[in-house]
Amino acid sequence: MEKYKNFINNKWIESESKETIKVDDPSNGKIIGEISCAKKNEVDLAVEAAKNSYNSRVLVDMPLLSRAKLMRKIAEETRKVSKEGGELLCYENGKNIASAIKEFNDVADMFDYYAGLTDKLEGKTIPVAKKCF
Repeated sequence: MEKYKNFINNKWIESESKETIKVDDPSNGKIIGEISCAKKNEVDLAVEAAKNSYNSRVLVDMPLLSRAKLMRKIAEETRKVSKEGGELLCYENGKNIASAIKEFNDVADMFDYYAGLTDKLEGKTIPVAKKCF
């Protein structure tokens, strides 16, 4: 049975409490894995890592073309794991495999789409109709 850790501050860590959350296959109720149960300390570490990342401004200050390249790389990597991720998604919620794989590919498509916008928006707002209905 697979045991999954928490990914915090670019590292896979196990909960200090050593507690786990059992994950079952909703189609048959069998336990298929365990997730390391994050307690207050791990949550605090994750929040602190997120704050530090945000405050570093690494993405905000990244040159636009570098940001686009990064987003395209994320899309590429997401597509690479779409089959494996889709299978996990099926186990997680009982979704059919085609829909689960499509979700991963849809996410990749969104990263590609927004990567293409990085050098086009120029801080302008697209005008919309005053009344939408």
